[in-house]
Amino acid sequence: MDDVKALFALFAVAIYGNVFDKRTYLPFIHSVNDPSPEEREQQKESDINAIPLLERRHYCYTRGLAFDLMFWFLNHYGFSPSIQELDDNDAYGDFLVPYTVELGRSLVEYKWEAQELEVPSICTREDFQDQVEMALDSYKDMAEAYDCIEDSNPSFAFDFMHYTLTAYDSTQAFHTPITDFFEFGKTIADHRYFTAVEGQD
Repeated sequence: MDDVKALFALFAVAIYGNVFDKRTYLPFIHSVNDPSPEEREQQKESDINAIPLLERRHYCYTRGLAFDLMFWFLNHYGFSPSIQELDDNDAYGDFLVPYTVELGRSLVEYKWEAQELEVPSICTREDFQDQVEMALDSYKDMAEAYDCIEDSNPSFAFDFMHYTLTAYDSTQAFHTPITDFFEFGKTIADHRYFTAVEGQD
């Protein structure tokens, strides 16, 4: 199960790619060397930042590819002994979603504690939390799961010990393969960004 945890961790890194990139919190200065507070606020509203356009597209593609990989995995492998008790789609809801959102919540709580301790940082805790939530709000069941977390004791680190991985006899159709990684991988922040960029043409 360690390999499964590593796969889930790789997926989470793809989902939170923008969150971890410090350029997400830096102003776009290609056309304006020193944005005014008003211009900077407009940039934040559209999530226009220091990440170049091509790299922004790469982030979207990577998220779409990560989802496609996980869908393939969940169509080929189940978690036993409880797999017989799960509905067709519950491996996604019972494992992948909690793992991903609990990690996001833990990151946010860490960031809030760090700011309380006045640890130097490139961004505020509010901006950091907004990025985490925009990443999760874009995908099925993740925003709801994030909002339902009631405590700060995540289970993602030890849930897997109670299960073994079991290959299905044949490929299941729980999840449809993704045909456009770029479009599927866009978060709410990315939609704002690309809409704003298109409006500048």
